[in-house]
Amino acid sequence: MAKKNAQEQIADPPNVLYVVLHGLVCLIDDNLDTFIADLVDMGSDHEYICGDFLFETPIQSGATLKLEGVNKPEPKSSDNQLDPTLNAVVKLQHEPDLDNYYHSRINLPRPAKIHYYIKGDLAPGSLPDPKKELIKPPTTISGIRVFEYSFVDSKGVHVTTESGEMFWDCPEPVLVTDKVIKKSVNASVLHIYNEPGDVLPYAGKHNTDEFNFTLAYLGAQLRLSTPAMTLVPNSNPPLGIIPEELHSLDTRQEMIPKLSKTLRQLGHAVELANFKLDFAPDKLKQADAAGGGGGTQVCGGANGLIGG
Repeated sequence: MAKKNAQEQIADPPNVLYVVLHGLVCLIDDNLDTFIADLVDMGSDHEYICGDFLFETPIQSGATLKLEGVNKPEPKSSDNQLDPTLNAVVKLQHEPDLDNYYHSRINLPRPAKIHYYIKGDLAPGSLPDPKKELIKPPTTISGIRVFEYSFVDSKGVHVTTESGEMFWDCPEPVLVTDKVIKKSVNASVLHIYNEPGDVLPYAGKHNTDEFNFTLAYLGAQLRLSTPAMTLVPNSNPPLGIIPEELHSLDTRQEMIPKLSKTLRQLGHAVELANFKLDFAPDKLKQADAAGGGGGTQVCGGANGLIGG
């Protein structure tokens, strides 16, 4: 099939669903057509929520959810497998056993593309791997991964429970156009969080512990000694996501009043995805504002590749 030119992409935009995975989501690639997204249990330090931006629903402990209704999983490629330089990916022989590190699970089809945000560089020697348990030694840890899917009809896109009940219904997509690159998409966004809701006074220890909990959950013996602390500036978000959606849960609390004020000023004539708030995450650079995900460390953990 011939690729569409720029004018055709604006006239006939694709339907895109972005699934934004925030924080301690342990992604296990089955090496076929599925990612298992396990939310590791950090007790009351974290919030475990899923849904529309600012209107997420708590996920019950022990729940198993599934994303349904997106287009057929894409063939494996460098675009839709975890980049081992930006994520710690452990070689697995099989899916890990659910144990006391586990809070809940979401089964996700293989996406068309994976994007990475809230990235932090690892200090040299902070993740030694003498037994070669990793696919490749990472230089960076990603606190947010965004899975990009296509779909035919938003009415058929859902997150369901193990019993088949609806947990989340995809909202009607919003038409977003970038006139500079001459591209449009009909975008919907789903957010999944496993992060602290507030700033933590012991963020450095917390970030090291949560990373090592995921390594233990995966059955790996290597351990992280120092959290990723040198934050890499975010690249532009994918078309259809506003930058504020890529903040950690603890820093977005500051953004909500500004969002409310902007909406009041603009009235009902503007779609949320068509404007950008004046909210610079300056606190990401300040040691005294360190939170579980939005401070000087990155809230994230290890991942796995079955048969890797």
